[in-house]
Amino acid sequence: MVLASERILEVPFSLLLDAGAALRAEDVGSVFAAVKPALDAVDNRLPLALFMLHELRKPDSFWRPYFDALPSRVNLPMFWADEDMQLLAGSPLHAAVLAQKKQARDWHTEHIVPIVRRYPRPFGVSDDDSSLEPSYSLARFEWVLSMIASRAFWHFDLKDTWEPHMVPMADLINHSLTNDNVSKYTFDDKTQTFIVHVQQPYAEGEQVFITYCTDSNFELLKTYAMMVEDNYNKYTEIRLDETTIARICPDEVERLTKTRALTQRGLAKQTYPVKSEEFPLDLVQALRLYHLPLTDSHTESTCFETDPVSVQNELMVYDTIAGCVKELLSQYPITAQEDAAMLAHDPRLSATARLAVAYRREDKLFLTEVGSVFAEMRKELDASADAPPLIMELFFDCIASVREQHLA
Repeated sequence: MVLASERILEVPFSLLLDAGAALRAEDVGSVFAAVKPALDAVDNRLPLALFMLHELRKPDSFWRPYFDALPSRVNLPMFWADEDMQLLAGSPLHAAVLAQKKQARDWHTEHIVPIVRRYPRPFGVSDDDSSLEPSYSLARFEWVLSMIASRAFWHFDLKDTWEPHMVPMADLINHSLTNDNVSKYTFDDKTQTFIVHVQQPYAEGEQVFITYCTDSNFELLKTYAMMVEDNYNKYTEIRLDETTIARICPDEVERLTKTRALTQRGLAKQTYPVKSEEFPLDLVQALRLYHLPLTDSHTESTCFETDPVSVQNELMVYDTIAGCVKELLSQYPITAQEDAAMLAHDPRLSATARLAVAYRREDKLFLTEVGSVFAEMRKELDASADAPPLIMELFFDCIASVREQHLA
């Protein structure tokens, strides 16, 4: 029996595989002191990734037992076969994974390889080694990134830098988003110890869980190769392509002027995130401006407030969002109902294919809900044009209404 608040795991900071260990390393510490600031400026995972590549090539590495215990492959979408990736076509995850793979290639080519070539001896590379295979290959670098993504714990260090840490033993604990008895972990800077302690008693043989994150299945699948059933955190993206913007705002000079104004405010995007129970204000504000007639240019600043510029402008915004949702759904070859039938009745689906189909079904259902919410908002706003409600109140009321209709 484990009692509530009892510590079930303690790992000294000296055993963590992280950038701090790289800086303390006798063979490459001075190199990391020189290159870490530049790598951090690109992404805080890169110093740890480079150090892991260096240690992996050493048979006598201090972390060899830990490396040997790591899986040879994590079923992240970035490693999926083309036929499985094709099942994601049309979804936000498909585009995100392609971008993720390109980012890994760019990081390897532009940062990892040049540093290893600049310091060949500390990194154990001969001057005439042109390939850097296999120790610093792209394939191994991608594997290291997948280990950091799926297993690292993040913490602000004493210099207030957000750093990833590989914590032996702790990364064996499974994730739960809904389990009431989820354990907590902390980085205790005072005792220099990583600690896992339980919130409630555990019986003998009961599995211990922690929460990796509270993200949507979009992020969980991309980062951890898993999905949470009935995840209440939903995520999708609505794209505003040039054709849509040109249709809203056909005058090229006016369109460029408005895009410049949005860029200055960080609102000019090709894709806008849409999350469950979170009003997509960036998207709405951008569309308000694009729909604003030149004759109303004096009201431009009101586009960037929470409530509408005018009822008519807001109705056009909601119509555009509904059109974007319809276009996104049309890009999927089959419906959410057909996806459900595949999951229920197609025994040929591999485990990976089932993940892909389950994810795209969830995206279609959430897109449909988003479209229904904005259609309901349009109807309510149009009906109360003389005394329009507060937009945030209307948004949450319409979410509740749409979900009630769905349950009925």
